[in-house]
Amino acid sequence: MSKKKILMLCGTRPAIIKLAPIAIELQSDSELELTIANTEQHKEMSHQAFGIFGLVPDYNLGIMQPNQTLDMLTSRLIERIGELIQELEPDLVMAHGDTQTCFAASLAAFYNGVGVVHVEAGLRSHDIRSPFPEESNRVFVSKIAKYHFAPTQIAVDNLLREGVNPDDVYLVGNSGIDAQRIILERTAVESNTQSTHCRTILVTQHRRENFGKGQDEIFCALRQIAEDYPKTAENGVEIIFAVHPNPKVQKKARKILSGLDNVRLIDPVNYDEMVKLMSQSYLIVTDSGGIQEEAPSLKIPLIVTRYNTERPEAVDAGVAKLVGTDGALLKKSVRTLLDDEAAYAQMQTDQNPFGDGYTAKRIADILKR
Repeated sequence: MSKKKILMLCGTRPAIIKLAPIAIELQSDSELELTIANTEQHKEMSHQAFGIFGLVPDYNLGIMQPNQTLDMLTSRLIERIGELIQELEPDLVMAHGDTQTCFAASLAAFYNGVGVVHVEAGLRSHDIRSPFPEESNRVFVSKIAKYHFAPTQIAVDNLLREGVNPDDVYLVGNSGIDAQRIILERTAVESNTQSTHCRTILVTQHRRENFGKGQDEIFCALRQIAEDYPKTAENGVEIIFAVHPNPKVQKKARKILSGLDNVRLIDPVNYDEMVKLMSQSYLIVTDSGGIQEEAPSLKIPLIVTRYNTERPEAVDAGVAKLVGTDGALLKKSVRTLLDDEAAYAQMQTDQNPFGDGYTAKRIADILKR
């Protein structure tokens, strides 16, 4: 009996992290043949992410060019991935989430008559412009995918409301929790063991829709928090900001947040290092989807600098609070968590609403059947 051939496309660090546990599971199955192609949307970071999990892509497509617009990037992706599909003739093309790689891989597979496997399907913010262009990418892929692997019941319900065939929708959990479990088991990191003195606030920011005035409000609010809670005070804080490489984020972050002894602006770190940073933080201020999913496992409250989220489960569970780019609300929310132990405890949970860490096994079993 011939093996089922699966071509996995990824290129951003978050997508690689979430697909890595699935790749490991598929590679261990004698009935499946996996080929991994890295589009290198995040070139250096993508190779770091693969390396953490001991994976080496079979193809590196080198798709990025300087000053590339979204339409230029997307057209190059579709063309290159289409060529690869024609060369390899896979039975299925697998992609993750909402990236341009996912959208282009799905469209190229559809044009070539190959079934699309969409991992982390069904997430919706219900605002086509936020996050941009991720929300539209997810919606488009859902129209052409064959296998819809949804992380939560809310995601399943979104797909069914949009008319997706129920037989093609599978509730499997989020494979990002698998990745986190793998790293935590490997490193045996203790979570959230800080004293009340000099607590760490971990910050990440990268969303396009926050660039400009919104970004200014967020960064100014963070500076005010740092000034109000100096490292030497009894209730002091240290802000660790893993600054995204996008020049628009770098320039503003360094302009507004430099010069404070309790603010550390660091380069993006490897995923295993990020898990360690998260686990040792008192609270997290982020616009990252992946962190919204992973922080609940570590019982760390989240302040989310977005006005809506395609991951409402964290908000519904009480572990995340949406503040948008409202600087005053951001400051108020952070101060409450720093000053009120009861409010802090209310934002901790014993169960992650996004999964149990064994999503990859479920996906492999479904594909094998």
